[in-house]
Amino acid sequence: MASDTKRLAQKNGFVRTEVSGRPGRHERPERQVRPGRHERPERQTRFKWRMTIVLVIVNIVLVTGLVLMYNSLKRTDSDTDLNAPGRVLTGFGALNGGGAGRSEGSASGAGNVDDGVGTASSEAGAAGDAYMVGGGAGAAGGAGAAGDAGAAGGGSGTAGATGAAGGGGRLVSDDAVAGINGSVPSIVTGQNGINILSDLSIFSKPVQINDIEDTRYLELVNLTYPIGPEADARLIMPAWPGVPVSTTEITIHEKAREAVIELIAAAREAGAGEFYLSSGYRDFDKQSQTYNEAVDKAYAQPPNHSEHQTGLAVDILATGVLQAEMTMSREGRWLAENSWRYGLLLRYTDDKRSITGIAGEPWHFRFVGKPHAWFCFQNNLCYEEYIGFLADYGGYSAVYNGTEYLVMCQTLENNTLYLPENMGYNVSGDNTGRYIVTAWK
Repeated sequence: MASDTKRLAQKNGFVRTEVSGRPGRHERPERQVRPGRHERPERQTRFKWRMTIVLVIVNIVLVTGLVLMYNSLKRTDSDTDLNAPGRVLTGFGALNGGGAGRSEGSASGAGNVDDGVGTASSEAGAAGDAYMVGGGAGAAGGAGAAGDAGAAGGGSGTAGATGAAGGGGRLVSDDAVAGINGSVPSIVTGQNGINILSDLSIFSKPVQINDIEDTRYLELVNLTYPIGPEADARLIMPAWPGVPVSTTEITIHEKAREAVIELIAAAREAGAGEFYLSSGYRDFDKQSQTYNEAVDKAYAQPPNHSEHQTGLAVDILATGVLQAEMTMSREGRWLAENSWRYGLLLRYTDDKRSITGIAGEPWHFRFVGKPHAWFCFQNNLCYEEYIGFLADYGGYSAVYNGTEYLVMCQTLENNTLYLPENMGYNVSGDNTGRYIVTAWK
């Protein structure tokens, strides 16, 4: 009976059966099964993300390498092909002061083989160019070296002829103009419709300088080139009304006033901020006072060396923005990127300080006219560089805003300038002894 009851209990699972002191099979601890890969979604997700990041980085490196290689090949083609539309024009001088220019003879004769007889050949050394303000004629180019002997008994080539004397001194763009050490960036032609002026026949009408109105819009005024006569009082007028000002005593040149009105209206329409003038025209006495009171002379010019005395320079600030914050402000950036559209040139930037001698002033703008401000902006030129470029290359043609402009730099010949016919134009001295003729059609 007892054994039957025990068997019944075992059958129903109420009594533990032990064999040799070991637990029954049903009492063994459950086996700990390690999950398979399909049971580890976290690890799989992390692996996928890591592989994705690696692939993205590899693609970026490959694309960057291809772009750099393409640009390198493009620059090489442009620099070596003289007829390439985007070729880089260099050749600015980097010398200070007056005196003779520099030149070198560069040609040499080389022996050639012709049926076992060496044929002598030679060519003249290149003419020497003068590259200094007020410089005399360049020295003659040196004689070319004698050519190497030709093979098969050929004789040596004769020495190259002496190069012709260089022309008179020419104004260059950076050191000679500004009187300060600095480098000159290259001008890229064939872009934005800019080309070096080659057809001078358009400027064929001789006119005596006394019969020409000098607008003085393009006068260079800096530490090296002081202002000549004071600005024409008839052209200086109150900025207000029409231009927001910090004080109603501010006056400016009428052309600068027109440009500022246009700029401020455009900024307001673009939602770029509200702007006002904090300074404009200063006569000699006012500029003397401003300079003497300036704590930091890096932001001031002595009297007769300040553009403010032309009436064409203005200081523009934004409402609610401190002057010291203009560079990094949204308003200041808009001015820097758009002032040229209205003929106003951002005159002093930190990257051009070695040329201008003035620390960056994101509030100081100079009226020069739309084509000139546009050209400077497109080529990242300060005004000293622009004047030097015109003197060194003679001028350029460009299409801006649907209008073709021809800009030519001239020196007086028997008190005469050569002006275009059947085109609009104006003339301005550049304050270095030259005149800039701006024509359009």
